[in-house]
Amino acid sequence: MKKLINIVSAALLTLILGGCANQFEQAVKLAPIAMSPKLLMSVKNITVSDSRAQQAMAMVNSSEFMEVANITKLVSPWLKNTLKTSSNGRNNLNFDITTATSYIKQYAMSFESEAVLEWTVTLESANRTWKKSYQTGINQDGPMKFSQEDVTKNMNLMLSTLLERTLQDEEFQKALSR
Repeated sequence: MKKLINIVSAALLTLILGGCANQFEQAVKLAPIAMSPKLLMSVKNITVSDSRAQQAMAMVNSSEFMEVANITKLVSPWLKNTLKTSSNGRNNLNFDITTATSYIKQYAMSFESEAVLEWTVTLESANRTWKKSYQTGINQDGPMKFSQEDVTKNMNLMLSTLLERTLQDEEFQKALSR
């Protein structure tokens, strides 16, 4: 009986992970909500860097899915369309993405997930460097399976939220004006 339970458990786990694999095989595309362009007069250049230790955007039952080797290619165009710079600016602005992963616990008929996005913002000029980290997350649970579309939707929402928090932060605003 114990052997039968182990076989059934192994088969169920294989079924769950096999089903997850099919759900996470599409090319990863990010398209955060378009925001009204914001002019940052003191910024001359905007860059995005990727220092994530975890390259997978989805961890399903500890297995990696949706690996993105360089997330900057997905985030940089959106940021550069949203934040406008000035050729007379004195600052270089960098968004270093340190975490961008959804941690999903997939069960036979339900899931639990926690998505986390974190970046470190650095403002650099000839005289000084200012740096601060920002983080946001989304917890979710529900019936059936968590999909790649869900991961992408949450990442897009978190990118918009994180940028808004960064731009509204008093410390960031003071750093821009120095």
